[in-house]
Amino acid sequence: TSLDERWGVGGEVSGTNQRGVDATRQLLVSTSYNVSKRLVLDAGLARSLRAGAAQWSAFTGFTWTATRLF
Repeated sequence: TSLDERWGVGGEVSGTNQRGVDATRQLLVSTSYNVSKRLVLDAGLARSLRAGAAQWSAFTGFTWTATRLF
């Protein structure tokens, strides 16, 4: 969801379930910053929701619109 013209936040719970392997579940939270109409920076954290030791991961990235096709 957008907080204002530049900042946004997001979250989701996701997982997989397949016969013969352990099911997975994770919680993801993220934030994004619109530098311009063509560049968006994002970062976030994900945490495993499975029993046992907590597994955390972090990510960063960007989306850049190189050209307008339409």
